[in-house]
Amino acid sequence: INSPILSFFLILLGIITVILGLKEISSEYLATIFKQKNAGALLKKYKSKNLYYQNRYLVQTKLEWLNFTRNMIFKEQELLFLLLIILTIGMNYLFDKTNFLLFYSFIIQFGIKEILIMLPLVMGIHFRKNKQALYNINEGKYPYLLPRIFFTYLLNCLAYFAFVLIIYLLLGMKNDGMINVMISIAFITTLSVLVGYLIKISDGNRIFVILTLLILVNTIDLVIQQTIYSQLKVNVIYIFLTLLIFLIIKVMFIRRPIFK
Repeated sequence: INSPILSFFLILLGIITVILGLKEISSEYLATIFKQKNAGALLKKYKSKNLYYQNRYLVQTKLEWLNFTRNMIFKEQELLFLLLIILTIGMNYLFDKTNFLLFYSFIIQFGIKEILIMLPLVMGIHFRKNKQALYNINEGKYPYLLPRIFFTYLLNCLAYFAFVLIIYLLLGMKNDGMINVMISIAFITTLSVLVGYLIKISDGNRIFVILTLLILVNTIDLVIQQTIYSQLKVNVIYIFLTLLIFLIIKVMFIRRPIFK
């Protein structure tokens, strides 16, 4: 395939076809997860957890871990993660090096970033659903917010670098600029948390919200990368945006009388 445009459309067509096929295969699996999540019988399987930490930050981190595990979000991520690994390995044997690099970039920009968006959204969804119950926590702003965002950020970094490491071990694909990626993940995490706080997300609109966030994040990245050629300045901008979004969340949502 000599034409780059034709190659791109063939890759895009292949991705859409595979995604639709995988959607049919995975629908029954995800339906089972949702049934389990909403079933009352599942509550009987929950065991009481030891939250007697002296450090308030550890307590809030453990509470967020329980929120993630009991919302079954990790099972959804695991399924998507495995599908992306299989898809990437398969496409490595179907395309030449140039077209595969294009496909691999597409997977990173949309597939992996979708995983990075999902966890922070769950954090915001949990806040909106349990806002009244948070009176009982009566916790400070920073002990409540910082552990949750930092913990979610670490999980996102783990997911990204696990994917990159697996692909490197299997296919020899190298990825440079780890610091740049970590700063970018921090921006994606905080932005997704903000969207989770702002918008009432349900099973009906969740896919639309995720797709909109993916387009927004990639558009912002494209504009910044095309406008500013110094990677140091790009990193400074992302750090500034991350801190700004964090302050917006703290001022708009984490305030009296819910917390001290």
